[in-house]
Amino acid sequence: MGKTESKMTGRKGLLIAAAALAAAMLVALPLLFLRGGDGSPAVSSTETTQLATTTTVPPTTSTTTPAETTTPQGAALVWGRVPYDEAIFGNSRMTSVVAGGPGLVAVGYSGRVGYSGPGAVVWTSADGVVWERVPYDEAIFGGSHMNSVVAGGPGLVAVGYQDSEDEMHEVASQFNDGPVTVTWEPNPNAAVWTSTDGLTWERVPYNEAVFGGWQEMRAVVAGGPGLVAIGYNGGAAPVWTSTDGLTWEPVPYDEAVFGGWQEMRAVVAGGPGLVAVGCDFTGVEGSDDGGTAAVWTSADGLTWRRISQDAVSGSVARHCVNSVAVGGPGLVAVGYDHVVGHFDMGQAAAVWVSPPPG
Repeated sequence: MGKTESKMTGRKGLLIAAAALAAAMLVALPLLFLRGGDGSPAVSSTETTQLATTTTVPPTTSTTTPAETTTPQGAALVWGRVPYDEAIFGNSRMTSVVAGGPGLVAVGYSGRVGYSGPGAVVWTSADGVVWERVPYDEAIFGGSHMNSVVAGGPGLVAVGYQDSEDEMHEVASQFNDGPVTVTWEPNPNAAVWTSTDGLTWERVPYNEAVFGGWQEMRAVVAGGPGLVAIGYNGGAAPVWTSTDGLTWEPVPYDEAVFGGWQEMRAVVAGGPGLVAVGCDFTGVEGSDDGGTAAVWTSADGLTWRRISQDAVSGSVARHCVNSVAVGGPGLVAVGYDHVVGHFDMGQAAAVWVSPPPG
């Protein structure tokens, strides 16, 4: 009996030892795999995927944080036009679009039967394919034009102009070498609208000291103290700022920076803080007869400087910049060169980059 117990005890010991060895190998093998064959740390497949898809988003001062979105592979390479719907898109133009509200919000304007001036229009979409037109409200959108929209303030902020009720100006136009036609249009006053959801809008109350005097807001961007809008005022290039999209202040006028016959057409967060582009028509007869490209920069939206004309224009004397974006070597601006002797059509597309190549 004693010998049998001794054999069983020995076998039990061997089984215990084998089990302990197997457990040790189960722990050691994953660690060896993670360390790599040469003992160096290995990168897991999860970490590799995260590194490959990481993107850097420039900070903004917008009070609204846009929802995180992803761009499918191949986006921007192939395009398809959304089917036309007269009730949604008819008799109107879209001028700007932003992520916000139910998904996307576009703004623009529409001509209205029986009225000479435009009316602002807003569209919304959950997916960019199916769009709805926000119901027209004369008190909010009447006699006005939305040029740009941005996420900020209470949710969304759009800028543009509204027609003056009692001031008119003469407008001359010509197509190719045809006759020059003259019409009378209401003077514009700068205007701002806000929305929490893209569906319901309010117009910021008119303030003559801030918005009056033949002014138009061309674009708005999150930056500076909160929001910065740029445009023109019938001669100079004005800038407005706001902390909340509801209360606005004009940047004090500086003849050396904004004076002459200038207009800002676009603004972007970039460079030292903000970069605005446009045209300088000083000394040129008629704003449609060419000008010179103009660039302004600001660190805070409150103090601006005009970039040297030589640093922007190069050898071409007459051209304008219409838009600017962060990209390429740093900043890319687009516009046109003007061919002297043509009123409307003598233009060639032009691109500027900063810093310049070479």
